[in-house]
Amino acid sequence: MRKFGWFVVAMVAPEYFWMEATDDNMLAEAYVYYLKSLQKDAWTTSHLRFSLARGFKERTSQSAIRTDKLVSLIADNHIDEPPMSKNELKDRGKADLIAVILAILQLLWFGIQELGRYLNSLIITPLEILTVAFTFSAIYIYIVCWEKPQDVNYPIILDLDPSVQVDEDTLRKVKTSVKEHKYKRLMFLAAAGAFFGGFHCIAWNYPFPTLEERIIWRTCAPLTAVLPILSSLVLMYRSYRNLENGKKIHGALSIPYAIARLAIIGLAFSSIRALPASVFEKVNWTNYIPHLGG
Repeated sequence: MRKFGWFVVAMVAPEYFWMEATDDNMLAEAYVYYLKSLQKDAWTTSHLRFSLARGFKERTSQSAIRTDKLVSLIADNHIDEPPMSKNELKDRGKADLIAVILAILQLLWFGIQELGRYLNSLIITPLEILTVAFTFSAIYIYIVCWEKPQDVNYPIILDLDPSVQVDEDTLRKVKTSVKEHKYKRLMFLAAAGAFFGGFHCIAWNYPFPTLEERIIWRTCAPLTAVLPILSSLVLMYRSYRNLENGKKIHGALSIPYAIARLAIIGLAFSSIRALPASVFEKVNWTNYIPHLGG
């Protein structure tokens, strides 16, 4: 049920997964940079990604240890060497390399086909544009999550002294060291949302079956590009000013965004009931093969 919920989120706001995938990488690198400044070179980005995937757990606790807490304990010398090497962590990964490569190649081939239609001035349907947008999203996530642990069901147990407590000053330093990462995260959300939403504007002049459908598409496509930018700016301003109501504004902006995204998905499918004739024309790929003669 949990995975179905994430599937719904991926359909409505795929750029959220762009942000989450990029966020884990950026955050892991920020933590490693902090640890290296303390001469803790044994801990790599692979270890911190594993921690962000809820991969480390205290023996006396039922929940996974938070990554900022883990880094604080390492910084205060309560944890020395990693319990597993980088290669051992990779061996625990569940990603099938061949399956991932084949998936990326299939997605790339679909993108190339649609590019060929565009270069030949053939009409691309809203459903194809929607699919290409999801294709870009999937390829990006595959690449970014290449080394990220997937579905960590059995975390690594850390044998910590029960009397050890996280030093609040150290924890504050750890959080401060990655504070800049929060702004980068929100900037990426704005850029990803603008790209994904703006991509649908390619169908601006598509001959929809009715004028009302064209107006709805021309309204919703720009909205899905602009609202993530506004939302990110609100959250950045809230973080800078330590405001309490910024999150409410962000939530309010999420409602019209979700409605616009659902409208785009609905129009993409409903538009196939009356397709223009040129949609059925195929790309003559032999034109792109070098040959002699006229």
